[in-house]
Amino acid sequence: MNGEFLSDDVAHFIASRVVSNIRELEGSLIRVMAFASLTGNDVTIELAQKVLHRINPYKAMRTDLETVIHGMSTYYPYSLNDLRSKSRSKDLSFARQVAMFLMKKVTDKSLRDIGEFLGGRDHSTVMHALSKIDLHRKTDMDFEHKLKKMEHEILNSISR
Repeated sequence: MNGEFLSDDVAHFIASRVVSNIRELEGSLIRVMAFASLTGNDVTIELAQKVLHRINPYKAMRTDLETVIHGMSTYYPYSLNDLRSKSRSKDLSFARQVAMFLMKKVTDKSLRDIGEFLGGRDHSTVMHALSKIDLHRKTDMDFEHKLKKMEHEILNSISR
């Protein structure tokens, strides 16, 4: 780009972090190059890591939504049919909201896709679930730990 040098190591690092589509890859490359230019630094893996630290390499993997449900099964006794049901019992609703949160975090699915998968729910229902679970995890460290364990199990199952 503009005659600037990009080592193979840095190119491979950027490509390994962004696997979802070419536009995202190009955007990441532009961010790294622009940051290097603005700060007067060479483009190194360390600089690319600093610039791209928020990109989740697992999110772009072909994770299906059922994998999330399977990863939750150790922690919540509900089947996919239960989560898709119209039931609004407190425990089931909470488990459904956790599923929505994890699905958004570890997949590239839209709010609409997640809502449809879980019984034809509206995208605004998914948005509400995301904010509710995000608030709950910030105020309950035990729940935060449980959420991280579920996410870890899900990510381990897709990287095998």
